[in-house]
Amino acid sequence: MGFTYRKTIHTSASISSVFDFAVSAELRTKWQKHLSKSELLTEGEIKVGSRFKDTGKGGEMVLEYTELETNKRIRYSTVEGKGMNVDLKWDLKETSNGTEVKVEIEMQPKGFLKFMWPIIGKLLIIPQVKGDFKYLEEELKSL
Repeated sequence: MGFTYRKTIHTSASISSVFDFAVSAELRTKWQKHLSKSELLTEGEIKVGSRFKDTGKGGEMVLEYTELETNKRIRYSTVEGKGMNVDLKWDLKETSNGTEVKVEIEMQPKGFLKFMWPIIGKLLIIPQVKGDFKYLEEELKSL
C-alpha cells in the first residue's frame, strides 16, 4: 500500500537554475501549496545529511537530503513525521532546449493513516500530489 507518482517536465531553464530551485527548501511552498512554511534546519552548505522542515495542514515533517549530485540528482526522504514516509527524487538532464526534469515521489502511509489510506489517499492526498506537480511544472517553466 502506498503511492508512487512520476512526472517528466521539460523547461527552457538552465540545469543550474533548476538544480538551485530543487534544493531550496524555502521554495517548496511555491509548488506545494498545502505547505505554509519550509525551512532549512542545517546550517551551512546544503549537502547529503542536511535537513529541512515542512510545516503545513497535515502537521510537520523533517526531511533529509540522501543524494545530492550537482546539476544531476537530488533525493530527500522523511526522517521525522507522523502519518507518512515520503521519498522524493529529482533527475536532471541538460538538453539542447534547456533541462529535462524527472520527478518521482513515493509515499508510504503509516500509523492511523495506513488504515485510512484507501479513503484519504484517494480523495485528498493523491489529488493534492498531482496538483503540486502541476504547480511544480509551472514554476520550472517560469525560471
